[in-house]
Amino acid sequence: MNKAHPILIGVSAVLLLGGLAAAGVSFASYVGDAQRQSYKVGWYGDPNRVVLPGDPVRGYQLYSEELDCYVCHTLSGEDSVGPTFAGLGERLEGLQGYSVETYLAESIINPCNNLVPGYNCAMPQDYAEELTLTDLNDLIAFLMTQ
Repeated sequence: MNKAHPILIGVSAVLLLGGLAAAGVSFASYVGDAQRQSYKVGWYGDPNRVVLPGDPVRGYQLYSEELDCYVCHTLSGEDSVGPTFAGLGERLEGLQGYSVETYLAESIINPCNNLVPGYNCAMPQDYAEELTLTDLNDLIAFLMTQ
């Protein structure tokens, strides 16, 4: 029996997800709750996962205009309702079991699972349903520039 090469399977999955994202299909509208939970564990729980390239300029638009992240997360270094995004990539280096990108993705789609000490869960709970994969990757690309 022929077995598909693992890289071919991974590339196929990335192409499928990238195509869905490019088409503007939201993650939640494409899969059911059980599949979404399985996906979150399998995809975001893997620190070696390939992150689809994101557009940091578009991510800034999401941060500043569409999602209004700036209301709770500053870029200046001052904490607000939520922690500042200034120096975020450097502060998150060395997370055990996660890449920085994976931690950020999980924090956006499951915001109450990884609370920063001293903060309450005040983030919107519907980003898994509202954001496309492209949106998520663009926002993460922007955050990684901070």
